[in-house]
Amino acid sequence: IYHDAAAHILRRMEGLESATELVRTHVTAAAEYMRERRSHVATLGQIFANLRAPDGSPRYGMHTSEELFAGLERMYQMGQRSGEFREFDTRVMAVTHQAGVDDMFGYWMAHPELDVDAYAGSLADLFVAAVREERR
Repeated sequence: IYHDAAAHILRRMEGLESATELVRTHVTAAAEYMRERRSHVATLGQIFANLRAPDGSPRYGMHTSEELFAGLERMYQMGQRSGEFREFDTRVMAVTHQAGVDDMFGYWMAHPELDVDAYAGSLADLFVAAVREERR
């Protein structure tokens, strides 16, 4: 499911030319994919939180997310290069971005009545507003 979700998100991002569109689509496509897979979201949450390596350490976490963080960083760096985004620490934004997406699903698990698509849209708006280059 995790790999299928990533493939879905990447397909939706293909061909987009602006970093703003990429940021928005990354968040909203994740919600779009998971919306019909609530039980899978719950299962993934349990696996990510509880699966252990042979030494007892967590199998998943910040230490296994480098590829994801690097991809998100590239997306934000693209926006800086194009002038869409202001200067900021792209690693901080990448980690914050992924934490926001992960927590969106955690909140949805606790509040099943949540309109996850509306939440994703608001979250994407928040990320874009945080990094947008203000034109004066």
